[in-house]
Amino acid sequence: MSKSDMRGVAAGLFLATAVFASLTLFTDEAEQNEAKTTDQLTWEELASFAEDEGASVIKQEDMEEIEKEVASLRQKRDSLATQLEEINDEVEEEKNIEYRLVLNIHDGMTSHELAETLADAAMIEDVNEFQSLLQEKDLVRQIRTGQFVLTSNMSAEEMIDVVTH
Repeated sequence: MSKSDMRGVAAGLFLATAVFASLTLFTDEAEQNEAKTTDQLTWEELASFAEDEGASVIKQEDMEEIEKEVASLRQKRDSLATQLEEINDEVEEEKNIEYRLVLNIHDGMTSHELAETLADAAMIEDVNEFQSLLQEKDLVRQIRTGQFVLTSNMSAEEMIDVVTH
């Protein structure tokens, strides 16, 4: 092979390399641009895709509004919790107060009248339950007359013991 043949082969290789390089360079750039345009989804496409996958898509402005509402609800919850705590404290204080009742049982007073008097004074809750308890213990006829001191901390059984013994 002569020098001119060698130069021809070298020029051919150089030309082939230049053609392949330019094709690769420009083809990759064109494909990247095409990929960029096809990878951009519309809002509707994104929402549809998320729904198909069992997820949700929320716009930033909607998310900010939701966060504000959550913060407001947390503040209301905290305020209500504080109010509830104050009410519970008041109720607990009332539970600790002992009320006394000076009960006057007069001659001829029935067990029903006794039970109603105790219910009216908020010493018992249920008239019929108190009367049933008196009957179960067979103490209906053993109610004594006189003045008796009963407290709000007493059970119905304790009150019956006081007025019958």
